[in-house]
Amino acid sequence: VSLSSGIVSTGSAASIQVAASTAINIVAGTGSIGGGFAVSAGRGTIGGNVQLLSGSDLSLASSDAAPGASSGNIYVATGAAQAGNSGSLVLSSGTSSARSNGVNVIAGSSGDAAGAGVEIQASSSVSGSGGAVQLSAGSGHAAGGLKLSSGTGRGATGGAMSVSAGSSDSAIGGAAAISG
Repeated sequence: VSLSSGIVSTGSAASIQVAASTAINIVAGTGSIGGGFAVSAGRGTIGGNVQLLSGSDLSLASSDAAPGASSGNIYVATGAAQAGNSGSLVLSSGTSSARSNGVNVIAGSSGDAAGAGVEIQASSSVSGSGGAVQLSAGSGHAAGGLKLSSGTGRGATGGAMSVSAGSSDSAIGGAAAISG
């Protein structure tokens, strides 16, 4: 089943709107190889937007795996660009006049195998400066704290922690400083 708007050489392409007074269910077929489901906006000098907006909660998840199989991955990424800048990726919770909620990035628990890791890495550059990683607590009447801790061992050693500055092939390596 395919639902698409027409292609135009100049001007704005047409939009597609699906509305219902109750619920809308879009389900791909089930089988030994399940059917796919794609939502994409049109390409152009200025590409179209895709917006998912819920009245309450919004869930984005891959299905549980069948016995003996692995569950699916979720990829969230911005597109590459040839001449311009690639898009940014922002994860944020909403503002509130009362109490705003946090953003949690948590790797899944594991049974007998090693636990999954969480990696935050800035991008590298061929001829420019590499990107920076910044962790900062919020300001306020009483500022928030920043805590870095390694894991606790249950029957074996606890996790190690290492803080190091980068080396350089042709100049002075970076410095590491911790101050109170």
